[in-house]
Amino acid sequence: MMATLLLAQGTPMLTAGDEWGRSQQGNNNAYCQDNALSWLDWKQAQTPQAQTLLEMVRRLLALRLRLPSLGANRFSHGNHEPAAGIDDIAWFDTDGKPPSPEGGDPESARWRCAVRQRRRARNAPNWPTAPRGEDRPARST
Repeated sequence: MMATLLLAQGTPMLTAGDEWGRSQQGNNNAYCQDNALSWLDWKQAQTPQAQTLLEMVRRLLALRLRLPSLGANRFSHGNHEPAAGIDDIAWFDTDGKPPSPEGGDPESARWRCAVRQRRRARNAPNWPTAPRGEDRPARST
């Protein structure tokens, strides 16, 4: 779950202690709880399991710094070309083809979106991301 959050585009939203596995037991309004549910347990943060998760979070955050496309500094709208002829965002069907006007019912179709961002720094890697919209294994092409 943490890797999904930290490798998604945009700003990751963490609550204090998430990086070491602290839980509010599903309560997203723990701000009004003045008990162990909302308190930080610093002893838990020192456990081997918490330290392992914390190290993974550190590595994922370092990866985010090296891959500018993960920390997009603007929304993609499809009207910007980071490279000639390549939009910053594009939609494709499960066969890798762009949608066509006669493509059928878009509500029932499965689509994939490729988000491409311009590089923020010279020689920085810039990987396109392609969220999956289906529950079966992907085909490599």
